[in-house]
Amino acid sequence: MMRVMPSNTITRRRAGASPGGLRRLVSLQQRVTGSRQAAAVRNQLVAELHAQGVPTRVLAEQLGMSVPGVQRIIHLHTRAGG
Repeated sequence: MMRVMPSNTITRRRAGASPGGLRRLVSLQQRVTGSRQAAAVRNQLVAELHAQGVPTRVLAEQLGMSVPGVQRIIHLHTRAGG
């Protein structure tokens, strides 16, 4: 019996990133949306997952954000040395 995996799962595994990381990010965002602290935590996790090799497109899809929005977060975090 063969299980069909969504393309983002395959991409994530190929990238070597932890599958739990994206799930944690999405559930965290759903719990604490609307606060400034939530945005800071989300941005930090986006930067960490990007550093682990998760593609920008996958992060954007999972968060319901635009690719340029995710790129902006990554750019700000890398410039800040964070």
